[in-house]
Formats: sequence, structure tokens, C-alpha cells
Amino acid sequence: MALVATVLILMLPVSAAGQDDPLSGVVWTAAALEQLLSERDYPAILALALVNRSADAPDQATWAATAGSLLSVLGGPASAGDLARVDRCRGLDDPVEGTLCSLEAMAPLLPSGLGRELTDEGARLISLYLRPGEPIPAGIAGIPVDAPFGGESRRFSPLQAFAEQAIEGTLRLQGWNLPGEETANGELSALVAGLMGFTPDDAVSDILAQAPRLEALVRAHPAVASLQSSQATIREYRSFLTSVTDSDAAFDWATQRSFVYLASRTASLAGIETGVTDRIRALGNAATDLRQEGYAFRANLGELGQQVALAALSGNVFTLASGVASFFQLTPGAMGPSATVEIRALRDMVDSLRDEMAEGFEGIDLRFDEVMAELDQGFGRMEVLVARNHQEVVGELTSLGNRMDQLSGQIDRLDQNLVTYMQAGFDREFSRTLIRCLEHRERHLPPFDRLEFGPFSECLTDFRARGARDARDALLTDRTTPVDDRSLMQALADTSQTNLAFRLPLLARAAEQRLGYAGMAGGRGGANPVEWTVATQAYLAMLTEWPENAAGVSPGDLEALLATGTEIQRTLNAITVDPSGTPGGVLQRVLDEYQAGAAALSDEAETLAQRYQQEQLRRVDPQTLMNRMVPEAPGRPTLAAPTLVSGSIPQELRTAAVLALEEPTLVYRTVATDSITRENVRRRWILFGKRHDRVTHTRVHIQAELRITGDEVVARYRAQGPMVLRRFEEMAGDVDSDRVRSVDERVPDPEAHFLEHSYPAMVNSVVAWQITPAPASLRSRLEGRIEEELRRYESASLNRVFSSVCQDAAELTDADRASALRMRYALERMTTARTLLGAYARLAQIPIDPEMDVLLYGDDGLLDRPALCRVVAAGESPLRVVWLEREPMERALALSALLDETLEEIPTTMVDETVQQLRAAIRLQRVRGQLAN
Repeated sequence: MALVATVLILMLPVSAAGQDDPLSGVVWTAAALEQLLSERDYPAILALALVNRSADAPDQATWAATAGSLLSVLGGPASAGDLARVDRCRGLDDPVEGTLCSLEAMAPLLPSGLGRELTDEGARLISLYLRPGEPIPAGIAGIPVDAPFGGESRRFSPLQAFAEQAIEGTLRLQGWNLPGEETANGELSALVAGLMGFTPDDAVSDILAQAPRLEALVRAHPAVASLQSSQATIREYRSFLTSVTDSDAAFDWATQRSFVYLASRTASLAGIETGVTDRIRALGNAATDLRQEGYAFRANLGELGQQVALAALSGNVFTLASGVASFFQLTPGAMGPSATVEIRALRDMVDSLRDEMAEGFEGIDLRFDEVMAELDQGFGRMEVLVARNHQEVVGELTSLGNRMDQLSGQIDRLDQNLVTYMQAGFDREFSRTLIRCLEHRERHLPPFDRLEFGPFSECLTDFRARGARDARDALLTDRTTPVDDRSLMQALADTSQTNLAFRLPLLARAAEQRLGYAGMAGGRGGANPVEWTVATQAYLAMLTEWPENAAGVSPGDLEALLATGTEIQRTLNAITVDPSGTPGGVLQRVLDEYQAGAAALSDEAETLAQRYQQEQLRRVDPQTLMNRMVPEAPGRPTLAAPTLVSGSIPQELRTAAVLALEEPTLVYRTVATDSITRENVRRRWILFGKRHDRVTHTRVHIQAELRITGDEVVARYRAQGPMVLRRFEEMAGDVDSDRVRSVDERVPDPEAHFLEHSYPAMVNSVVAWQITPAPASLRSRLEGRIEEELRRYESASLNRVFSSVCQDAAELTDADRASALRMRYALERMTTARTLLGAYARLAQIPIDPEMDVLLYGDDGLLDRPALCRVVAAGESPLRVVWLEREPMERALALSALLDETLEEIPTTMVDETVQQLRAAIRLQRVRGQLAN
């Protein structure tokens, strides 16, 4: 019944009261939309969209037939089983599943023509969720969501936009009656009121009472606020005109003046230029005042004579006359010589009487100013309305600018995708096929809006062959490339998505043969993901662009494309998740391989340091540095240093600590702050007086300092814990009393409680800590001392060994030559692992932040052979990089932490999105086929 009620309420004729009150109509429409979305009534929204589609019918009978079919099928003779199937589609968490379920349940119950139109509306709604090139929101198409109600606004925003369009279109039908004379309008109103709880005739307050969640939104919305202000202004305008027209007396001066202000401000609100509105006001005021002086002069002339009448004239007459002349852009000469002489004579006469009349006119001006002040106060709200409208326009323009920026970004992505498509290995013939089929409206001969089924079917055949057959064949040429270091480096030198998609079998075989990882099936099966995605998206685009031809297409081609895409999806998913479901996949295996190479390199460097008496440089174990925080106050425990704090310590300071040039220490202190509230004031009988409760809440702040030799503080860190209930006291007397009756000490030592319960959760947090980093001058100062210390113990023989790692050098002992070969092997192992990491990350479309981008692809990223050779060529100490600072292991650990954080939410690839679109398209085609049969 919810679907029937929704369709009925949006078809009801709007009463005169509803038409006179725009705010009531706005709130009523919003309430209907709120009820639809809160119930996730997908069948109702699809039905509204179908009614909206028929709103542009050439006559009312066509629309009436559509609405009548919907109502009769969904609320009339349909069986209980059919209605139950429709009802099961409401309230589903996944909008895509809810839409498909609604189509499968509703389309067979409608006539074939309406069923096809309903299917087209469902396809349009699904396309809002499954857009190529954009990630699928959580909770859509099987993507898991963290919390039961997490991401609601993001997940349902396309549904809301779709429903708003349907309701806006259907509102055009409010003046039409429903088909069928047997249903009276009064009975229909009663039915709707009983089912929905409100009708368009209800007041705003009554509607909001039925939809309370709308009240704050509606009242706070700037458009509604402007509407309310404009309604108030219109009511004042009507009141003014009513008072004028109902009066039997002639217009007085104040009435005429106020009408002038109304006219000028109304012109301003209508968007007329400021200069024109000023001229309207000037002309109106001048004409009103001049008419007033003319009336007075005529009366005085008849009753008192010419001399007295001239003496009573104000000097403002000539100012007003000149104002009228300036409005009509007249010059003094244009008024005629005789008129000019007469005006000058009158002006001379009036000037002689001006002093006598000044006092009288000052009183008149005072009264005029009082009247104008009252009018300005009454119409000041109109100026506020103009300002609010201006703010609303600015807000709309800003929103439009943001949408244009988003559209620009989408166009850039589409352009990038097009370039990728054209570089995906397609031949020129297939490029012509893409243009011929997908850009038919732009490049084909007229008629542009029609495509015969024959060419349409040929396009689908080409895309199906390209996606299901040619995309598989594209991988055959790379199934024999060796997986040694040199071959891998040459094959993966091009890190573009096109080349990596072509090298998918090589990457899968490298995972199996080098790392022992069988999750990617060794490159067996599958297809080129880029070519398959392009062909499949082209196939889906044809079905979307030409729905009338799509009705005759069987889902067999889509199922073949889906089978190929499932194989590709399984291979790509194995990059981030192993077959057991554990995050990491082959990425974790490659990272372990890199760390093994880094450990072997560090061990060999330590052997060389011992051989050439360099081990004395590492005077402090780097693993024991600045990983603990000592208390400033006695009696407090030593704490583990937070991850963010340890990561922010400059590397130069760590190296100086290893060389014992500095002794850095992390020292912390805790500070507790209390918040006291008095509440629950009560009286215990008459004789016992008042009592109340005093509640003390405490928040503990932790402050840490990084100190070096001489207790110099070079960096500061701070965080705060949650507020905890420390003490509950029952007090005697009023709220200003300090007499304590009883004390309930919940937390005797808040600082110890914080260190025991709250601090462990803050150790790995990246948002809880605020950092004041070390100054740049400290780093440059330490770097100079480090270089000086390393030069003191520099060994030419050791440098020669590291040089031979980059290029063969003569005159090496057997032990040094063996060490150089082992380090070269370890570096090549690390270099290959870094290359594989970058390739797998790009192929799996992992979101890469700037820090991860530097580690994977930057010059200061994971250490490899080219990076070490640059250090050697620059004359710097290679021992410092590979052994003294443990740089390779530190960067590998940093990358491991970033990968763990990134893989907490499995990234969605273009293949995943296309597979979801294929599954939805297959169900849509089955519905279309069922309707066709």
C-alpha cells in the first residue's frame, strides 16, 4: 500500500490554499520525498519516474492510461504473491539490488510497453551508482561497509537525486484528476490521509509533525528562509494597497511617498539597474512634492489672493521642478525663454520670503522625516531580503562552480581513459569501430537519433569478440619472457597501465616462480584487463545508448564477457588478498623479499665495518634510540614512544645519536584539569534544608619534549585524553555551599588512570598528537658534525669495495670481492623487489598517497642499486646509508605500515566496477527478454 499511497499523493489536485502558500507546497513535497527515502521504497520511486516520463505525453488520455495501469496492476487485481515480491524489494540496504529486485517483480505485471519503459528507468538509476571510472561507494553492489549505518548519505545520494527528479516532474500533474469516475476526489483524499498521514491541504506545522526529521532542514534552508521573508513582504504590500483602495479620502502626501518607495524597492528586487531605480525614486518624490505644492498654491490663490499664495510657496518648488527636468534630461534652454524669466522672477520673490518661512518648513521637514523613518523601518526588511537573495545567488554560483570543477575532473579522466584505450594495443580497425559505434550521434550521417538493429548488432559482435577472445590472445605473446632480474627490469621499465596490463602473465609467473605465490595462477587463463575493460564498457554503452535495440539482445554475450572478467578479477584481487582471505597478497611477499635483501645487505656491510675497524662508529644501537619516553616526575612509568612521535624525529638526530654526538631523550609530563558542575538541587523535607550534587570531571593532558645534550628542547608533542568522572559528592545547602556530606571517589589518581587505560590507545594514533617539529637549523648543524666525524674514520679501501658494487674494480682481495658480489646480489634483489612492488601497486590500482609514491617511485624511496651508486658517485659515505642508519630497513618498515593501512579497505579496480555493471546488465537483459517474449 505504500507504493499506491505515494503515487496517489503526488497525483492529487492541489487546493487553492496549497497554491497560495508556496512554503506549504515545498514542505509537503519534501515530506513525501523524506518518506520515500526513509523507507527505501525503490518500487515507488521507479513508479514515480515512469509517471514522470509520461508527463510529456501529447494528451491527458495517454498519461491517464499510464497512471491507471500502474494503479490497477500494483493495487488492484495483482495476486498476493506478486505484491509480496514487490514488497520484498523495499528497505534493502543495496540500492542496486533493490532496483533490480523491483524491476524483476514489477515489469512482468505491467503491459509490455510500460514494462520496457520501467526497465529503462531502472537502468538509468543503476547507471547513477555504477559509473565507469569512479569508485563504488561502500554498501553498493556487495562492497562491505564498516558500520551498520555508515555512509548513508554517500550511498543513497544518487537515489535521492533520482527521486527528486521524479517528484519534480510529477508535480506538474497535480492539477489532473485520476482516471476512473468511480473514485471520487473526496474518497481519494480520505484514502491518502489515512495511509500517509498528511495531504497537500494540511498546514506546514501539521506536515512537519508527520515528518519531524525535516523540520530542522526546512527551517534552516536559506531558500525557505528567503521564501518566508518574501511572503511577509508581500503581505505588507497587500495590506498597504488594501488600506489605500479601501479609503474614501484622496491620497495624502505620506501615502504617495510610501508608494514611491515601494515601487523603487520592488524594481530593485526585480533586478532593475541601480541607476534606473534611483531615477524612479527621484521622479516619484519630486512629482509628489510638486503636486503637493501645486494643490496648496491653488487653494491659497482662490482664498487669500496672489500675494499671500506666492508668499506661502516653498523654495523647494524650483528644486523639484529642476529634478523633474533632470529626470527627463531637459536643459534650462529647452524650457523656453519666457518660462525661464517667469521662474527667475518667482525665485527672486520667494527668496525674499525664505527667511520668514524657514522656521515653518523646518517643522514640516521634521514631521516628514518622522514619517520617512517609519517607512524605512517598515521596508528595511526588503533590503535584508535583497541581501539574502544575493547570498543565495552567490551560494548557488559557488555550488555551480564546484559542479563545473567536478565535471572538468570527469572530462579529464575520460580524456585520460580515451588515451589509455587508444594505447591499449587496439589496431586501427578497432579504433574505427569504437568511433563508428560509440560516437554515432556525432559522426554518423543523419538521422542522428536512430541506429538500425543491423549495425547495432555488428558493433556488439565486434566488442564481444574483442573482450572475450582478443583480450585473451593479447597475453599470449608474454608467456615466455624469463623471470630473471634483467628480463624483469627491461619488461617493467615502462610503468604505464597499458604495459602492465600486457605484462600480466609475466607478473603472475614472477609471483609463482620467484616468490612461491600461487594466488595469481601463474598467469594461466585471464585476459588483458585494459582491452577487456574497454570492450566491455563499449558493449554496455551500446545497451545504454540504444535501449530500443537492447530489448532484442540476449544476455549470452554479457555472460561470456563476465566469465572472462571474473578470471581477470580473480588474478588482480590476488595482488592484494591471498586465496585464504588475508590482506597483503603478493604485495606482502614482495615486501618480505625486499626486507630479506636489505637484511643481507646490512649484515654484509657490518662485516666490512668490522674488517676495516669501522664498527666503532656505531656507538649506540639504533634500535634502542628514542623508542621510549621517560617521566619527568618520579613514580611514573616509562612509556613506549608513539609511532607518530618516533617518525617525526629527524634522521640527522638519529645518526648523531648513533655516533654518540648527541644524547637525545624523550621526556613526558602529565597535567590534569578539573571541570566541576553542581546539579540536582533538591529539598529534604522542610526541616532538613537543601542538598545538591557536585560532580568533578577530569581531563589529563600529556606533554612530551625531545631534549638533546644540555637539556635543550628541540621538539614538542602534546595530546589529551578523554574526560573521565573523577569524584561525585553530595553537598548540603544551596549550590554556593561547600559543606560535603559524602564523597564517592571514582578515580583517585586520574593521571595514573590515563597512563594505564587511555595512553595505550594513543600510541599508534596519527590524529591524537600535535607536533612542534625541530627547526631546520638543528638539522644543518647536526649534518656538519656528522660529516666531520665520518671523515675522521674514512677508509679508502672500504670505499673501493662499495665502488666495485656499482662497477667492477680491480685490486680487490678475495674477501672484499666476495663481499662486493654478495652486496651486489642483495641490491639487485632489492631493486627487482622495488620494481615489482611498483608494478603490482599500479596494476591493482591501490590508492597511493604522496608518501607511498616517494617510497615506491621517488629518488628518496626504497634503497636500490641505482640509489646506492648515486651516493658513491657523490663521494658520500655508503656505510652510513646501508648500515649506520639502517636506512633500507627503516624505509621498508614505513612502506609496510602504509600498505597495511591502505589495504584495510580493499581498493576497487576498474575491472571490479565493470564486473558489477555486467552482472546488473545481465539481469536487466533477462527482464527485457522476458517482456519481449
